[in-house]
Amino acid sequence: MKTVPHKEWNMHIPKKAALTVAITATALAVGVMGGPALADPPAGVTPAAGDIVGVGSDTTQNIMNDYSVSYNATSPAHKLYSWNATGTTPITAKAGCANYARPNGSSAGVTALNNDPAAYNASGVCVDFARSSRYPDATKASDVDKTFLAYAKDVVTWAAKPVSPKLTPKTVSTAQLTAIYSCTLTDWHTINSALPSSPIQPYLPQSGSGTRNSFLKALSNSGNVNGPNAALVPGACVRQPATLEENSGVSLQANLQAGDTIGDALVPYSAGKWVAQSRGGDVDNRNGFTVRQIDSVPATIPDVANGAAGPYSLNPSGKFARLLFNVLKNQPGSTGLDKIWSNYTPVFGKAGYLCTHPLSANEGFISLPTSGTGTLCGAKFGIS
Repeated sequence: MKTVPHKEWNMHIPKKAALTVAITATALAVGVMGGPALADPPAGVTPAAGDIVGVGSDTTQNIMNDYSVSYNATSPAHKLYSWNATGTTPITAKAGCANYARPNGSSAGVTALNNDPAAYNASGVCVDFARSSRYPDATKASDVDKTFLAYAKDVVTWAAKPVSPKLTPKTVSTAQLTAIYSCTLTDWHTINSALPSSPIQPYLPQSGSGTRNSFLKALSNSGNVNGPNAALVPGACVRQPATLEENSGVSLQANLQAGDTIGDALVPYSAGKWVAQSRGGDVDNRNGFTVRQIDSVPATIPDVANGAAGPYSLNPSGKFARLLFNVLKNQPGSTGLDKIWSNYTPVFGKAGYLCTHPLSANEGFISLPTSGTGTLCGAKFGIS
């Protein structure tokens, strides 16, 4: 069983029961297009029953907040809103919907979409789409009968905080990262003999994180974030705080394990998110962490791991490349999303707003093209 771009699906698996999502409240900055975007619907606004509302990934929340602001400025019949991964909880997704715990992360977002009791195109829908920075996963019943629509590209890498004396190298190989997170490589000096002997302290963000999922999948599939092998099972030495948010050196500092040193720690990080944080296009939670090379391939242009000054852009040829998605329920009576519900077409369709309005440089990620070769904006992925 694997995840592939598709035209037809022929697999049907009973859905899992609803999951309770634990949320850590975090204060988020508010901004406008080109800067840190509006967090959640505007203060005092409760999305209407017919509006298009999403939840899920931290990695892509700023993108969808930016799109919400610019798309709604066109006065559409059905406005677009997106709830951040963290913040006050519970939330009321739309008018008339029950309060529930704010979904934190890609998997929590897809689960919330899956557990919405309303049919795909019936009245009463509370969650219209889920933001996801991971591919569909055949081991998750919540992912069945969903279409993952790709619209942007990212690179997952590792990040560390430069300290004096310098303890972490600028590059680590895929094999070395796999050994680090399997706990068979435990000293920075072993990677680079010019570094002093110092313990490697690997961290992972909370379990619902799409960045975590993509990183561990890449480690078990020689760098392919959508490979056939199951995600790497972290070794016993890997620190996994339940409240460690993805793409945040600030959160890692707050969750640093007793006895650990911030200069010895490393953590998976979205390079696109790091770029947006560096350019002022997202809330800057880097806390001095810099994204590093994998197999000597930079994650940014110019290469911050080599000490180059910004402004930075995402390296489209970076290792551990991945797609970013918005997830919709399948149309009733169809084994695939052959026809997008008319309310969603202006936003998610191949000719919709997301595909025809490329992301700005400050948003960090790279929009998928609408023509040519390779994966195009609106490409469909699902379980086959």
